[in-house]
Amino acid sequence: MTLFHPSRFLKNWFTNLYGSAAALNEKNIRRALSQGARQRDTLVDLGCGDGVALARVTEGLEYKHIFGIERDGEAAEAARRFLSDVIVASVDATIPLPDSFADAIVSNQVIEHLNDTDTFMEEVFRILRPGGELVLSSENLASWHNIFALFLGFQAFSCTNYSRVRCPIGNPLSIHIETPFPGDGMTHRRVFTTRALRELVEAHGFEILGVFGAGYHPFPAALGNFDTAHAYFMMIHARKPRLATEQS
Repeated sequence: MTLFHPSRFLKNWFTNLYGSAAALNEKNIRRALSQGARQRDTLVDLGCGDGVALARVTEGLEYKHIFGIERDGEAAEAARRFLSDVIVASVDATIPLPDSFADAIVSNQVIEHLNDTDTFMEEVFRILRPGGELVLSSENLASWHNIFALFLGFQAFSCTNYSRVRCPIGNPLSIHIETPFPGDGMTHRRVFTTRALRELVEAHGFEILGVFGAGYHPFPAALGNFDTAHAYFMMIHARKPRLATEQS
């Protein structure tokens, strides 16, 4: 006789919702990369991990050189299978790339892990050439399931991994329950709302080209694109202003 375990059922359900939202978020990133950047020579992924996700979203795109920055040496080595080169370095400080190096920069699920988001955005602006484009994605603090968790008196789902000692904390419905925690590198430092992330990008001199959403727990993930303020994942597509001589 198979016993019904409500906690296990909820964990599996939330895990499936997460998977569909993450897949749609990658489609949004791919769409931005394929429709943007008139010049497609160099793409940089800040916090590329093992490179698998970037390989999926860039498959068939016309970038000649794809570089990654990744602080974890093992992940960086794995990413070299897919990227032109990977530099082992933190993106939470000065990034070892020259000014105006990249035609496009993508950073997916990284900014929420950083201690200094202003330095990160300054470095992104510096590394991009004038007219270059940024695709920046993170979890949304104001997603409906985060709001629901707060209503119940629980920690928001996106904020259960604030401790490097114990994860999750404060939310018994988290998909990370009974999951080994990989350590300090996966802790969230700050989580933005869609509006806050957009305003941060604008504050650092970027022009907003589009705002996208993915995931709308417990409803179909595609609804997140219609209500980006409450989607699970948010994605900002932005551009560094062109030089006056490039204006058309």
